[in-house]
Amino acid sequence: MNNLNELRAALARLADNRSAEFQQGTLRRYLPLPAHTRALQTEIAVISGAAGSGKTALFQALAKTTDAAAFFATTGPSFTWIEGFANNEAHPAVIELDAFAATADDAQLQLFWTVHLARRLAVGLEMEDAFREEGLPETLLGPAVQQKVPFHALAVTTYSAFRFLQRVDNALKARGQYGYVGYDGLDLLGQWSREVNTRFAATLLALWASFGARFYALRPKIFLRADLFERAVRRSVDASKLRGRHVDLAWSVPDLYRVVVRHMAAEAELRGWLDEVAPGLVVDVDGRGAMPRDMPEDVQKSFATALAGPFMGAGTNKGFTHRWIPNHLQDGLGRRMPRSMLVLLGKAGDLAAASPPPTETLVGPKQLVKALDETSKARVAELTTEFPIVRRMEHLRNLVLMLPEEEVADRLSKPVDDEDRETTNGPEVVERFVGNLGLLVRRRRGDESVIDVPDLFRAGYGIKRPGGAAG
Repeated sequence: MNNLNELRAALARLADNRSAEFQQGTLRRYLPLPAHTRALQTEIAVISGAAGSGKTALFQALAKTTDAAAFFATTGPSFTWIEGFANNEAHPAVIELDAFAATADDAQLQLFWTVHLARRLAVGLEMEDAFREEGLPETLLGPAVQQKVPFHALAVTTYSAFRFLQRVDNALKARGQYGYVGYDGLDLLGQWSREVNTRFAATLLALWASFGARFYALRPKIFLRADLFERAVRRSVDASKLRGRHVDLAWSVPDLYRVVVRHMAAEAELRGWLDEVAPGLVVDVDGRGAMPRDMPEDVQKSFATALAGPFMGAGTNKGFTHRWIPNHLQDGLGRRMPRSMLVLLGKAGDLAAASPPPTETLVGPKQLVKALDETSKARVAELTTEFPIVRRMEHLRNLVLMLPEEEVADRLSKPVDDEDRETTNGPEVVERFVGNLGLLVRRRRGDESVIDVPDLFRAGYGIKRPGGAAG
């Protein structure tokens, strides 16, 4: 087994290797789950989940794998993957689309989605000649990022676009293939306006709902944050037709441990450590690489004990390590995200490399506790980027919680500078922070309703526990 410093340095890489996974064009760290397999079924149109649940990772995995049936261990239909929208140079810039949406109505937004779909299919399936034959503008086949296309002026192409889409559908059907059109990064559209953000998603969903009776082979795979999906289906009757055609990406504790092992097995040093401390936990599978076996609680306990010791302190009163880790990573809705798990253990590895624990484990309880603070700050930063209203949590910074719900509601009802004034105000704001975002927890203290903050977010806001101890 490699020396502990090398192992800890390899563990530290878990915190920041998420983007490198796909830049290298590999899937060595990606863990396919049953929910991912279900997402590949033809009737599933929307893949929803909270921030950090792995939506973009699945989107990128589908784009990278050349044999989805083998990688996801599914007997599902044969399909070709087409990138319908993402935040890259193959698509119009977000700033251009936001400017367009400022004056466009819903019909014009649907026109954009239709025309852009046609151009993406033409390029992705190498059907440019058919695109031209239907009279669609040659300029649409050029690099999207360089275009200033006035999509609202392309109404004359609507019929031509539908004819082209029908040709594509017929061609795919003749091949015995489905065309899965993937959409990611929709939360980036209309970042400064919830209304615009919702309209982009709602019009896309409505468009594909209308395609349901028209096309056979073309099928959408739309990746949306759960809150944006709910807003979109509430806004549009047509979009709501897709409510029953979605799958939610949720992570169980065993699968969180499995994704950690999957990432560790991709590091040569850590693979050797895994084989030594947990023989048989990782097996090499053709087409999938090093895969972790199922990890019920007894296996989790054995793994966590080898990693950081059995207890989070000197005795059992400090809690078992294998339970402490996931328990301190859950939000107010009981959700745990793989990204937070990887960051926690990666940061702990980094801390252990700088200040080794007095044991032969890779990390120790002190490193895990300190790493939780760093994980908290990272998760807060992530949510603040995705949900502008989260900035209102700054009104709770450095307070001692739990606090009466009325006081918390009063603080969170105060907008922050340059905030979109369409965001929630009044007492109902607490419901959003509790029921949608999971940043807060409502509890009872006698006859009083009080608000608490999950451990995952305490350090990120400097929130203290009663008695003055930092979370």
